[in-house]
Amino acid sequence: MIKHKCIILLYLLIFLPVAAFSTEVINPLQIFFVGNIQGNLVELNKDLKLSPGLSWRVPNMISLLSNESLDTVVYSCGDISSIYNPISFLFEGKIERDFIEKCSPCGSSISPNDMMVLNTSHPDRRAFKCIFSNVEGEDFPSRFLTNLNYKTSYSNITFYNFISPSRCRQLLLDKWSHVKVNQFSRAFRMLNIKTGKKDVTVSTVYGSKDEVEELAKLFSRKEGIHFLLQMPEYGKEADYPYTDPMKAGNVYKFSIENGCKKLPMLKITFKNSGYPRASLRMLPLDKWEKGNSDELYEEAEKEIRNEIFKPLRVISTEEKASTSTNYLSKESHAFIIKNNIRCDVAFVLDMSQEHFSENVINVGNIITTVDNDRIYKLRLLSQL
Repeated sequence: MIKHKCIILLYLLIFLPVAAFSTEVINPLQIFFVGNIQGNLVELNKDLKLSPGLSWRVPNMISLLSNESLDTVVYSCGDISSIYNPISFLFEGKIERDFIEKCSPCGSSISPNDMMVLNTSHPDRRAFKCIFSNVEGEDFPSRFLTNLNYKTSYSNITFYNFISPSRCRQLLLDKWSHVKVNQFSRAFRMLNIKTGKKDVTVSTVYGSKDEVEELAKLFSRKEGIHFLLQMPEYGKEADYPYTDPMKAGNVYKFSIENGCKKLPMLKITFKNSGYPRASLRMLPLDKWEKGNSDELYEEAEKEIRNEIFKPLRVISTEEKASTSTNYLSKESHAFIIKNNIRCDVAFVLDMSQEHFSENVINVGNIITTVDNDRIYKLRLLSQL
């Protein structure tokens, strides 16, 4: 009897296909999150000197870290612009969006900070190609994307972006996009998310810890693997780790650190059974080769210089000696601000102001000699 069993076993080993005893080979997935530079791509100092940030090295880093044994995905996590950065504000976020395109992302989230710098009269059309998942059109479909699908060799990745309604109160969304921002639970129901066991979702979340936990509970009821990336408000501490994600079942939660000095990279190692292993690495930008970063920066610098060094007025020596100091009045400053941000009314608070002795006044002089801690866009209503 034993002899017959051995013969049958030997027969099976010889004639059964090898694939019956092998497991599926799955490439690890790495996702680079470019962005979160908060307008610090180019710095302008008081001497009107421009200097590049370390982020210009990112495209070369991604190229060096990509290979055939890994599925590589690049995604822009938003918070690329800031209304408080002179260059970002003056160019309405164009410099940052041009840079993000050089990283070849599969998609982009948009943040409240990104929307603050947009021209409400003629916003950059590229902004409406960004993902804003909990927004709904009032009179017609929203111009923003609600999600984006990307297929890898093993699974489908769907990207979402949720922004807390509380962080949209100062945005003039109804003026240039006519939308309303929904609570996360309502938006989740409207999205009607359907995922399989192999599917992956990645959601950037501009909200509080309670709102992240609300989304985590909703995603945990769906099949697949779900990653939630909290984007902390500027100046506030993150609620989740920057490195190893907090795992609860099939949901992984972490925060994204400021991208001015580090490039976040999420590595997901899938298994033939069970949940994958995931780790978040913050790659220091100053440890990598420059590559073509200087060439990329010089291209942007030329565009910036043409704008900020364009003379607004030349004061002749007959009016004022070249060694005399000039003083920019509050009224003049308010006029310049009103015209540049295309609003009807501008209020300028008393400011500490440096004098300058040049007879040529340009945009660079204006944005470096007058300090404004805050710029507010207000809507004034009158009743007749």
